[in-house]
Amino acid sequence: MLLFSHLDPAQAAEAARGATLTGVVLASMVTLDWWVQGKTQVMPSLSKQPEEIVDMETRIVDSS
Repeated sequence: MLLFSHLDPAQAAEAARGATLTGVVLASMVTLDWWVQGKTQVMPSLSKQPEEIVDMETRIVDSS
């Protein structure tokens, strides 16, 4: 609110709400991008690693 001290209180509150919303949206976008990049690095596509593909019977035996 100190940044908006030149405005009357109603305008300052509106400006602060807009700045806060903008910050939340930008932080969400950065976090989502970071999460997606992490998922693609940790879990690469099986089409790029066909030797990692196992059939269902093997998967069932391995889990027991």
